[in-house]
Amino acid sequence: MSGGYRFADEGEWPGAKEAFLSSGSLETIPVALEIEIEGAYDRFYERGGGVKEDSEVKVEEIEVMAGGSFGRSGRVSLLALGGVAELEGNDGSTDFRGFDGAVFLQLNDLIGPTGEGRLNLRGGQFEVALPFFSTARRLIKQGYFADGKLNVLTPEQRAIELNGTVTGEEETDELTHRYSLGISREDIHGDSKLRGLYLTYALTLREVYNLGFIYRRGKEKNGSTDNISNERFGFALEVPVGPAFLTTGYFKTERDGVYDLEDYVVEVILSPFEASVVGARYDILKESGGDE
Repeated sequence: MSGGYRFADEGEWPGAKEAFLSSGSLETIPVALEIEIEGAYDRFYERGGGVKEDSEVKVEEIEVMAGGSFGRSGRVSLLALGGVAELEGNDGSTDFRGFDGAVFLQLNDLIGPTGEGRLNLRGGQFEVALPFFSTARRLIKQGYFADGKLNVLTPEQRAIELNGTVTGEEETDELTHRYSLGISREDIHGDSKLRGLYLTYALTLREVYNLGFIYRRGKEKNGSTDNISNERFGFALEVPVGPAFLTTGYFKTERDGVYDLEDYVVEVILSPFEASVVGARYDILKESGGDE
């Protein structure tokens, strides 16, 4: 993402990537839209032999998928991936759920050559995680404790960040560096919008060997208690082992006046045949020095 959906050797970005003309009018933008319509028919047999019927048709969910860069230099990138759902309450009324997914704008190439994404500014709603270890990339459906329990990894996080990539030469042993520094909206009762600081750093060799670190500090709520200071951090490693990929990680959350949490995870993903994937995970959570 730090390249803004561009490749450095493309030069200019024609077609859909040059969405805004010199006049400022919008020519093209890559967008996909999915609308889910739900129909229901109910037939109830009442006491005394009566029959009651009810039916309805409603828009259940609207999903938007869009992403790309704009202008001749691709200076601005946009991503919208998620949906808005209509939900029915107990009183029969309907409410529209907020946007569920990622939606953000990114200003590319604040420094460095065009297209390399060495330093960019991003704002909106997105995941805070490591490039190779995140809630979005997991193949096993069960979520990580680092996400659901420790909140070291957070999907759909509202944040503003600086991010970038310094890419090593292909087919060499030069390392690729990926980094981010941002402030995020923590889980709090108060009105302050941005209460957390985070940074991530990852090293990649030949796009298969990955080592990363994430650190977060901020305020949060616990029940009715607000403004609890916390620190969250973690390390992760991903390496190929024969035909499989091995991922290991250690994550910890420390909170003032509340028990600490530690998470150890080992995951193996194997593709024994084409178009088939087998995975296994060992994920253990420890609370205040004891297993949960």
